[in-house]
Amino acid sequence: MPKKYPVMILLLIIGILLGGLLREVIAGKTNQVFVNFVPILQVGGDVAQPLMIKDDSSFAQVEFTYKGECLQGIPLADIVQSAVPVGNNNKILFIADDGLSAVIDGQDLEGCHLLFSDRGWEVINLFHPVSSNVKRIQEIVIIAEDAPLDYGINIITQDANLAHFTPGQLYQLHSMHVPYFEGTSTVTSGGKENSVSVYTRRYLYPLTDLVELNGDEQFLVMGGQGECFYTTEPGFLEVKDNKINYITLDRKAEIEDVKGVIMNPPADSITNLYHDALHFLQQEEKVLLIYLDGFGFHQYKKAVAEGYAPFLASLPAAVKASSVYQPVTNAGFAAMITGTTPAENGVFSRKQMELKTPSIFAKAQELGKKAALIEGHIKILNTEVEPVLNLDTNGNGSNEDEIFAAAQQYIADGCDLLLVHSHSIDDAGHTYGDFHERTMAEIKLIDGYVERLVKAWDGRVIITADHGMHTTAEGGGHGEFRYEDLFVPYLVCEGGLN
Repeated sequence: MPKKYPVMILLLIIGILLGGLLREVIAGKTNQVFVNFVPILQVGGDVAQPLMIKDDSSFAQVEFTYKGECLQGIPLADIVQSAVPVGNNNKILFIADDGLSAVIDGQDLEGCHLLFSDRGWEVINLFHPVSSNVKRIQEIVIIAEDAPLDYGINIITQDANLAHFTPGQLYQLHSMHVPYFEGTSTVTSGGKENSVSVYTRRYLYPLTDLVELNGDEQFLVMGGQGECFYTTEPGFLEVKDNKINYITLDRKAEIEDVKGVIMNPPADSITNLYHDALHFLQQEEKVLLIYLDGFGFHQYKKAVAEGYAPFLASLPAAVKASSVYQPVTNAGFAAMITGTTPAENGVFSRKQMELKTPSIFAKAQELGKKAALIEGHIKILNTEVEPVLNLDTNGNGSNEDEIFAAAQQYIADGCDLLLVHSHSIDDAGHTYGDFHERTMAEIKLIDGYVERLVKAWDGRVIITADHGMHTTAEGGGHGEFRYEDLFVPYLVCEGGLN
């Protein structure tokens, strides 16, 4: 054999060994680069506290063995608990960056671990099928099967609660993956302009896929801060962390933290009260505003039909009017007397008392009219007039007789604008329920007071409510996006004995 052959063979072996070593070094460096970069893992869905996990040191880790290998990972139960699920019965959805998804029951997470490796974020579930072990996870979604109705979004009509969706539940539905234009930037270089348009990929859920539509519907969309948006186009929903946003069909506007959609809403709203009262005052007419707290339109219909409100039944029929979100006293009261939505007047829950817009009392004062507000035992809002508060001074368990007596006195003294706020229908509804016999009896009692006030008043009368009431296990409640809470009677009539 020529001497050069052994040398060549030796060089070939050395080359192979060096090549293998080089590949190991390159691979090691590549893995090291990947391990040094930790993508953010989002934990959201039906939770009170969405999480962004940036590294595996965010939680205490435990050791476990998988396929004979000793590993360290974060107990999945710890992550779920930290996110504070809104329900007790949950599913856990894992979403990988390649679109692969897996769902497991969240009731038993023993043996479920999250860890970060050269395969990215991955979950290893020791006691679940191997197909639940998902690699390169970019999102963990908690799906509540028993979420309360006031969490997520509700779609209703004037007489039915059609559908309820939570952020987690939407993840399980079909979505549109669309490019979303974010903006354009331009730079000038060498006398030449170069532009770039930036897009993001967003997952949108068409409203047409969530409920059955005829094609000629109108929609009223309400947000968590009291936004109200009327449209004839259904639009989209989008999940962001633990909230749902509404996006218009042309994708040019959105309402964050949307609470519900009313299909074919009433033409009238409780904000009409401000505009109607102002119109009558400008026409030199006196105006009596009778405010029946917690009196829903469905209760009005039953009371009129079954003899619980004979005087209201004798008046022109009330129209159905929409309240505002959140359908609670402060927000409804503010919308009534300012003629504006909670997003404008600043009162969108029980927590606010200050008005950002003038009320009908300010307008009355500008017109030189005498105005008064007859209240229960506490002030609800800070308005331009101080309320006349009424305690249960005779100890009969109700202050409605005191409210009525105060109203009679102000009518006798001469008042151009008088608002009388009755509370007992709401009180009975909370205690017993919206249709309970005791609640209906209270409606009948108040109907008698309303009759005497209307007959004593020389001028226009507006009768309405701030919100309705629905049945609960304890009695009744309100504040949710449902037809029982959001629709109330609205009635305009003439005062006087006739």
